[in-house]
Amino acid sequence: MRAFIVEAEIRRVVLGGRVVLRDVNLKVRPGETVVIGGPNGAGKTSLLRAILGLVPMEGTARIGGHDVHRDHRAAMARVGYVPQAPALFPEMTVGEHFRLLAALRGLSPAGLAEAVQAFGVSAYLEAYPGTLSGGWLQRVSLALALLGDPPVLVLDEPTAHIDRTTRDLLREVLRQKQAQGVTVLMTTHRLEDDIVEADRTLWLEDGRLASEAFEPRWVRLKAWVLRRPDEDWVRHLPPDWQVLRLAPDGFGDSTCVVLRGPWASRWEAVQTLQAGGNAVIRIDWMSDQEGEA
Repeated sequence: MRAFIVEAEIRRVVLGGRVVLRDVNLKVRPGETVVIGGPNGAGKTSLLRAILGLVPMEGTARIGGHDVHRDHRAAMARVGYVPQAPALFPEMTVGEHFRLLAALRGLSPAGLAEAVQAFGVSAYLEAYPGTLSGGWLQRVSLALALLGDPPVLVLDEPTAHIDRTTRDLLREVLRQKQAQGVTVLMTTHRLEDDIVEADRTLWLEDGRLASEAFEPRWVRLKAWVLRRPDEDWVRHLPPDWQVLRLAPDGFGDSTCVVLRGPWASRWEAVQTLQAGGNAVIRIDWMSDQEGEA
């Protein structure tokens, strides 16, 4: 077995005359789950597309030992890919998409039926993509990615455009795949998303990749809680964390809380906020360059 199933050494990716990635090195072991976070525009989608050989780049990328440019078909045969925006042919029905991909991967009818049933899309096999909602398009994309049980799943913000039922279903499917030793590479702009349990969480910013081991890394935590929290929990925040804002958000009874502190202790800050009796509705993360000054 190879030590790494995904290997990328990307010197530079230029799109539209702008450098979107530079000096990115990433290696993922078989069965490992790696989540890549970062703000909008950081280059997360471009990184996944570069790893898959879908954009021109300076550097190399290999999947299962196959160069994604020189041996693209063999590399992609090992991948189930879910793009951020579903990419389906408008003139083909959902069922035709499944049958085409199944034929390309040499799947049996039984394997096709299993993928179709996994996300409950069997009722839409005769439908065209243009007639489906964003949530059902994402379900179709997820089901297509599972065809043939590929050893690598590449998911670009897979929780976008899906409802709670689909989220729960995706979470369960990913846990099953992890238990089977499938490698998962996923991007998100919400690191608190519990859709998958990560072995490693990396941060991409301005086209450069950093890991949790790179310190100091400062972030802002923006949370919404159901009511105005008392001030006692603030005294228990981890070292170097501070409250920047604590005010009603103008929508209902919820309160917006903005904290700033080191990346390495971000989960301790979240736990402190929750332990203070605060019912957290939502959390967003943002990088904070001021904290590094």
